[in-house]
Amino acid sequence: MTRTNTAKRVPEDHWKGRLAKARGFLHVARTAVDYHEPRHDPDAYRANMVLAAIAYIDTLTAAIRKQVNQDDHQAAVKLLRAVMGNKLPNTIENKLRNIIGQKDQVEYGARVGRLEEARRMLEDIEAVADWAEQRIAEMFPGAAHTIVTSTE
Repeated sequence: MTRTNTAKRVPEDHWKGRLAKARGFLHVARTAVDYHEPRHDPDAYRANMVLAAIAYIDTLTAAIRKQVNQDDHQAAVKLLRAVMGNKLPNTIENKLRNIIGQKDQVEYGARVGRLEEARRMLEDIEAVADWAEQRIAEMFPGAAHTIVTSTE
């Protein structure tokens, strides 16, 4: 039987790895914006914000339903809505759609981005991250203090 949607089942603890990724992508984006050098294209920072948004969505859908989206990134927002229902605020959903909607432009486009665009997107992803981190803390007390260690 062929799968007709873009969601796939994941192991019970998959959310932990995706949360670590989300936090890492967001940290890289914040640092890059804070220490921006004019010779660098801010779209590279924005690409990390897109990846953070996708990872936060995966964190929540994996934690709640043991599913993540694959392939169609806009479908990730639909899956999050299906999983969370009315617990997903429209403002967060709109921010996620906007951030993910810029994925192709920031990753594959030729136009050099602007720092102000990166700053605006950073505000949006930080709002998403704060909201997602609160949901994770409600489901898994102590998750905010989870330390990710390298295997190196």
